[in-house]
Amino acid sequence: SMAPLSLGHVMLYPGAFDEASLKNIYDALGSRDKVIELTLEEGLQFSCNCVSFISNNLEAVVVAPHFSDRLGNVLQDLGYKCVQIDYDQFLLSGGAVRCCVVDIAQTRDV
Repeated sequence: SMAPLSLGHVMLYPGAFDEASLKNIYDALGSRDKVIELTLEEGLQFSCNCVSFISNNLEAVVVAPHFSDRLGNVLQDLGYKCVQIDYDQFLLSGGAVRCCVVDIAQTRDV
């Protein structure tokens, strides 16, 4: 129902949150411009179950099981490259791209 993206945006389906939670999300981001709201159909197609990263050639990439035309256009206008992959069998179990990822390339200061 919510996915952070590599250029600082957040993709979310608003119907998955109550009013107070949505307000907290918008307040934490500092701007509604950072939020990409999904339609019910996009939410049901697991569009938030995605992976977003900066590629080796410095492209902001979003990999997901589905992008509606509207969502794909919104993401592309914000500078993202959309990669749609067939995850139909994983969707049957209630998961998708994000569920199949182990984040090993993250760095942190110790």
